Amino acid sequence: MFSWQFPCVTDRIRTAKHQLATYHNFYARAIPAVWTTYPSRSTNMLHQRITSACKIGDRRAAIVVLAAVMLTAIVGLLAVAVDLGYMVLVRSQLQVAADSAALAGASSLAEGPQAVFTTADRFARYHTSGGCQLFLLHDDVELGFWDRKTREFLPGVNGINAVRVCVRRSAAAGNPAPLFFARALGKTTVDLSAQAVAARIPRDIVFVVDVSESMNDETEPAWATDLLNQVFSDYPTVGTELMRRVYHDFGFGDYPGNLEHIGQPWGVSASEYAYAELTSNDGPLAQPSVPAVYRIQPGDDAATRKTKAYSAIIDYQIARLMPNANPPPNSRVNYAYWEKYLDYIVTAEPLQSGSAPKQRGGRPPNPRFQSR
Repeated sequence: MFSWQFPCVTDRIRTAKHQLATYHNFYARAIPAVWTTYPSRSTNMLHQRITSACKIGDRRAAIVVLAAVMLTAIVGLLAVAVDLGYMVLVRSQLQVAADSAALAGASSLAEGPQAVFTTADRFARYHTSGGCQLFLLHDDVELGFWDRKTREFLPGVNGINAVRVCVRRSAAAGNPAPLFFARALGKTTVDLSAQAVAARIPRDIVFVVDVSESMNDETEPAWATDLLNQVFSDYPTVGTELMRRVYHDFGFGDYPGNLEHIGQPWGVSASEYAYAELTSNDGPLAQPSVPAVYRIQPGDDAATRKTKAYSAIIDYQIARLMPNANPPPNSRVNYAYWEKYLDYIVTAEPLQSGSAPKQRGGRPPNPRFQSR
């Protein structure tokens, strides 16, 4: 018969047998000698060896007990990590809802306590906390006085100017916040709440009426940008910089850096007769290619010519030069607003019997068109 032998296994078996034989011979000679000389000590040594051999086997089972003890600690750590994080999330959402409800309630202080509660509750219901819709109880809304010096809320005093709102998730309100891993420790829910105070602080507003129209000079770069640059030769870009600020402050976008006189897109000459030329019977707006809403007809009176010319200027010049102007330059929607603007730029009177349109005092003929 054939037998398969693996060299590595055979060598290990042979080595183990040799070691066992060596240990057997050693203890066979050593133990009787020790026993003869120290009988009691020999007994103790044998007992210790046997006990140690037994303990080696017991150490493997000890990890089960250790795992059972550590499992309680691990569950406790999970309860702290997960449940505490969830509590922080719910608390932050409650604070957002309280801020919103307090601000809304303060806006209704002039309408009475019931209006304050109704408004605050309506805004609180717009929010959720931990997936639960929020609401207010009547005791959750307090009216009082906010002392700006001490930064304290004094409930129920005279001179009510503030409201304090408390948004909660509690057992009393029927919506406590649930816990997860803390259930293993006997804690299933927790009560959380958040407060916010909002006050109405009156402000004094002053309206300044410039009867003399002297403040109009502050916007002169609208029609005299190049003139200002020439007059203040030491600052050759002062007019342009002022216009850039005007565009920025009013949100008109970037200042285009160039000026257009009235009617320039239609080839009207830059003269004091520009408006008259634009609205004449043979002017550019009287051509058949012009849309009907802007086309000048021979029978149109002065008011109709003005409306058509202004509409064309609003839609084709202002809208292009100031695309972000507010209100939007659209003659169909905001004609009344831009009409006043154009009235300031030029007097809308057609040319009659060779006379030029009237210009406002102090301005050069046919002021060039830009944002004011």
